[in-house]
Amino acid sequence: MSVVGLDVGNDTSCVALARKRGIDVLMNRESKRDTPSVVNFGEKMRFMGTEGAAKFSLAPQNTVHQLKRVLGKKFADPQLQEDLKKLPFSVTEAPDGGCLINVTLCNEPITLTPEQCMGMVLVDLKKIAESEGVGVTDCVISVPTYFNERERYAMLNAASIAGLNCLRLINDTTATALSYGIYKTDLPEDVAVNVAFVDMGHMAIQVSIVSLKRNGLVVRSHAWDRNLGGRNIDEAIFDHFVAEFKQKNKIDIASNKRAAFKLRGAIEKLKKTLSANSEAIMAVECIMEDTDVRGSLSREQLEQLCAPVFDRLKKPMVQALADAGLTAEDIATVEVIGASTRVPYVGKIVEEVFHRAPSKTLNAKECVSRGCALQCAMLSPVFKVREFGVEDAVPYTVEFSWDKDGQRVTQPLFEKGSAYPATKMLTFTRTEPFTVTASIPELGITLGQYNIGPFAVPPGQEKAKIKVKVRMNLHGLVTVDGAESYAEVEEDVPMAEAAAADGA
Repeated sequence: MSVVGLDVGNDTSCVALARKRGIDVLMNRESKRDTPSVVNFGEKMRFMGTEGAAKFSLAPQNTVHQLKRVLGKKFADPQLQEDLKKLPFSVTEAPDGGCLINVTLCNEPITLTPEQCMGMVLVDLKKIAESEGVGVTDCVISVPTYFNERERYAMLNAASIAGLNCLRLINDTTATALSYGIYKTDLPEDVAVNVAFVDMGHMAIQVSIVSLKRNGLVVRSHAWDRNLGGRNIDEAIFDHFVAEFKQKNKIDIASNKRAAFKLRGAIEKLKKTLSANSEAIMAVECIMEDTDVRGSLSREQLEQLCAPVFDRLKKPMVQALADAGLTAEDIATVEVIGASTRVPYVGKIVEEVFHRAPSKTLNAKECVSRGCALQCAMLSPVFKVREFGVEDAVPYTVEFSWDKDGQRVTQPLFEKGSAYPATKMLTFTRTEPFTVTASIPELGITLGQYNIGPFAVPPGQEKAKIKVKVRMNLHGLVTVDGAESYAEVEEDVPMAEAAAADGA
């Protein structure tokens, strides 16, 4: 049995395997370590990963990608509606208010849930691990820090569909901190070293402040902007060239899905060129209507086009420091990961906030999957890993509420920034069954309603005392594990015996 870590990204994914000699990041059939998170539905079969991405230009409406934008979302979500305008495949509302993905397979229309499509992506990653000649059952999967309960349950359901036993859903930046800290031999044993991790990927930016010691790590705070990533930079450049070619060549690229795909691919290459050069040229042949287009962009122009995007970068970094109760001077190192941190201006903003140049000692594409594999090895009985504690921080405050004497009582049980996994006990005195409700007020969502009862009132007491056990588990999910009734018994102790006992 193998121990696997899966970094499931919005754009690409990565697989790491724990071996006795260490962690290996596996290559796919194309000898690449990152695999597109794409599923294409063809006329005879489905194509996944690199093969699926290659079919995008031929059938964009049947190529499902950017699944983390749809997974676990309600169809009525305003942000989802904005995202759907830029996705080429059809998404409709499910009977329960969720999402359904509509594609054509073998010339017949089919409807799938986002969980089923994500399960297909996980199956493709599972096959990469199985190509090493070992079976895969247990795994640890990374998820964005900001994923709420519905999104986390959706990822677990996708893992179940793929035949995987997920031991833990670990936050992206926590996995990064683990892969960074466990190999640091110069960490002190008593005084913690504070490290900031800035992860700007395709979809979002996540910032975490982590305190590291030789024997473990403690996440002090999480902050994020779930709609600020490399995709926003691409969109700003895309809109610029659409307007330019509309004026110069009299074509509307945005109205043609294939032409838009070609232009986005060229923009991706142009952006990478600008990371190392001050100017880049882009040319696309036969983009639409037998028209060739050509354009250029300088780094200064890029910074001007993306100014609204870059202006939003500071907020999550400043928020992470404030939530941790630290200042920039308290941070020893700033580690940046994620493909979008290669944009020079992003590094400049990071330096402005933390007053130090960002470090790039970690492999931006592989560190999350390595952390996942390490966590899986720690949780699995197959491997023996040195003692290294991982204490994560709650991303959203979870409140419990109930009725008491006609009044609604609300109590924060797992506060934002507190450690998890954790277990809490609630004590009630009641005569009849009652209901407690769990919610995340910041998101305005209800996690569940739990009916407590029926129960018997002990003889000689007016009300029963009920203890309710509430837990936030390794996945970051809140569960009510049970409730029990207990009775207090008073016992008289004779004074003479007590005195004798004292004298003994």
